[in-house]
Amino acid sequence: MAGRVVVTANDGSDGDAGEGPEPLHLLTGPTVPPGRVPTSTYRLQMNHSFGLQEATAIVPCLADLRVAVLSASPYFAETTVSNHGYDVVDYSALNPELRHKVLLPILGAPDGTVLEGGNLRLRLAEGTFWIDYYETPLPVAPPTYPAILRRQLPALIARMPDDDPMLLEFQSVITAFECLPGQEERDPDLIAERLREQVFAQRRPAAVVRASALARNAVAAAITEINGGVGEPASFDFLEQLLE
Repeated sequence: MAGRVVVTANDGSDGDAGEGPEPLHLLTGPTVPPGRVPTSTYRLQMNHSFGLQEATAIVPCLADLRVAVLSASPYFAETTVSNHGYDVVDYSALNPELRHKVLLPILGAPDGTVLEGGNLRLRLAEGTFWIDYYETPLPVAPPTYPAILRRQLPALIARMPDDDPMLLEFQSVITAFECLPGQEERDPDLIAERLREQVFAQRRPAAVVRASALARNAVAAAITEINGGVGEPASFDFLEQLLE
């Protein structure tokens, strides 16, 4: 299955004359939006020398040319660096060679505005961390869980004996996630290992917070801290890192 990016713009067939084209909008999916018949299309070949940043730079020019739909070659993680993008090994990870932070197309405003408005909220549910955008849950990559769990670890250590089984389990959970192959990994065997092992690892945080009030409170405090405070832009820095 090939990855696909669809960009739509006003093709000049409606609206008042002289207003010019509307800004291009980035969507993701296998087809153009329902009911829209494109008047012109343009295809981008994504690779290590032409990534998403370069593609973004030419969008205004394509809009001026009345391009209605922009499609792209696959942009998922590959086994090796290529000029075509079709050696995909992981459809859940973007190709790091494309060198650009991808903004979520579901956001109704620039990501900084959404973040500082408190509209993206981290939560833990049954061992899985999610970032909620209103009613839309976005999963957090398991290899990043240690950064979340470590935020309140010093406070937890200060309140529990060194040999407390729940403290040891909490620390062991962090180690398990740290040992997962990273999201940037391209080796098929290591990708399979990550997908397999994270299923078992994600069961453990839920068990710890159910069994220990101190661990539960530590995770809750970490989540509250990460979710930041409206009017304090710097308080959202860590949450922004989770979205990158």
